[in-house]
Amino acid sequence: MYKCERLSKNRITEFRRLCMMSAGFNPLNEDFFENYEKASLTRQLFQRRKVRLLKIGSEFGGFVWYEYYSSNTCGIRALFSIEKDNLDTYRMLLDSIPRCRNIQYRCVDNGYNFSILKRLGFVKNEGEIEMRLGLEEVEKLLGEQRSYGEGLVFKTFEKGKDEGLRCCIQNDIFNDSSRVPLTLNDIFFDVSREYYLEGGSAFLYKDGECIGYGQIVIDSDMPFIVNIGLIPGYRGKGYGRLLLIHFLEIVRDRGFDQVRLNVRSGNEDALRLYRKLGFSIISETYKWQLKR
Repeated sequence: MYKCERLSKNRITEFRRLCMMSAGFNPLNEDFFENYEKASLTRQLFQRRKVRLLKIGSEFGGFVWYEYYSSNTCGIRALFSIEKDNLDTYRMLLDSIPRCRNIQYRCVDNGYNFSILKRLGFVKNEGEIEMRLGLEEVEKLLGEQRSYGEGLVFKTFEKGKDEGLRCCIQNDIFNDSSRVPLTLNDIFFDVSREYYLEGGSAFLYKDGECIGYGQIVIDSDMPFIVNIGLIPGYRGKGYGRLLLIHFLEIVRDRGFDQVRLNVRSGNEDALRLYRKLGFSIISETYKWQLKR
């Protein structure tokens, strides 16, 4: 028998136990207790009101923590059922969210959770794919006989000199109506961060015109290739492959044994290139949506 109940102070211990297990369903499940114990008593009360606990028999075996974005739209901050394959438990939790017709949930594929969300009626929207290339594959690519072609030159980004160029070229590369254009302050902020790798950013020139850009950042001692791309008119000509290999060379020369990158799931051209170069998928993250 299943029943959903509100989170109260005397159920905090049981709830904490479930929270500690919830990353098994989705590593992106947020930590309720990260700020809870630092909050005022009033704030704690409001936070508890956004949690529903699932009682299975006499024990608590699941929960949903949600946040309203508007009067009828909410996002799930964490979802978990100890009976991981039991759809009825998830349905009970989702149905316990009041006054919400549109539910959103960001989730990393773990081999079974995507199947559950789909069977619950969630629809998968565009997401992000993380890919990896090991040192052996890097060495193979760098060992290829390749020509940069006439008029192609790589130029390393220089602080205090190239911020304006980088701002313009990135805005040209990633021009999109849904994207807020970069400003010079964004560039100055980026190069001041701990993740920024000196000498890891470069432009690609063709016959004196800057046509591409990319950079390497360090996240938890792992190199990631980011912000890589070509301006319109120069795509599909093999320049993207050369640009990517240039950054693989930097990664190899810095002594790393692998490199990673993230790509939008809908960017088929980029995915095709990365697969062709030997990159493999290590994680997929999507925003799922349920309309009731």
